[in-house]
Amino acid sequence: KLHWLEFNANPDSPGAPVSLHHDSVWPAGQTRQGRLTQLVGELDGNARMARVLITVEDPLALDQSAGQPPLILGAFVQADIEGKPLENVVRLERSLLRRNDTVWIMEDRKLAIRDVGIAFRDQDYAYIQSGLEDGDQVISNELASVVGGARVRLEGDKPMSDANE
Repeated sequence: KLHWLEFNANPDSPGAPVSLHHDSVWPAGQTRQGRLTQLVGELDGNARMARVLITVEDPLALDQSAGQPPLILGAFVQADIEGKPLENVVRLERSLLRRNDTVWIMEDRKLAIRDVGIAFRDQDYAYIQSGLEDGDQVISNELASVVGGARVRLEGDKPMSDANE
């Protein structure tokens, strides 16, 4: 996911903002702010993770007037890195994403299965760039059998009968 990160070693044009957390050492909610500077060397052989350089002003908190905790050399901290913005996407809970990147939609009271293009996925959401339109009603319930064109109803609607067709 490195292509979503904005690196910039030029001090006049800083990289992406980074929020650092060290929950086991710092008081609850305490953070330090930094900037993503550059990608460093190769992937970590064991974890297959990239190493990045984050620049933090006064990392050892020598200026006590700021009231910030020091970063401890060699410590593992959580880094929340702001990625490049996603534009013209729909954020959808990952549980609503079905097999083969499809989404179930109610269209004219019938089930439609839509192929969607996914720009990005995180732990909780899929960010859909194509395949959904304004006003689409995504089916959130699990269905026993899924067939395109099957009749569906909104929760709270009266059950459909063959006489109502």
